[in-house]
Amino acid sequence: MAGQDGFAIVEFEISDQGKARNFINVESSHSAFYAHTKLAMKDWTFEPAIIDGEPVSVHCRFRQDFTVKNKSRRQRMSQP
Repeated sequence: MAGQDGFAIVEFEISDQGKARNFINVESSHSAFYAHTKLAMKDWTFEPAIIDGEPVSVHCRFRQDFTVKNKSRRQRMSQP
C-alpha cells in the first residue's frame, strides 16, 4: 500500500446520544482504508438530530480519502 492513494465510503448511524455506530463498508479501495476510517470514527461525537424537540438517531454516509506517502529508508534515517 505504500505510495497508494485510496478511499473508504462508510455508512453509519449517529445515535440519539450523538455517538457514531453500526458502521458499514459501502466501498473501499483497500480493506485497511475502511478499517482505519472506522477506527477513527468510533471516537467521533455529534450533536444528535432533533425531531419534535427530541433527539433521534440518523443514518449518514461519509467518504474518507487517503494519500499514503512512502519515505525511503535513507530519508527516514536522516530525519532527527
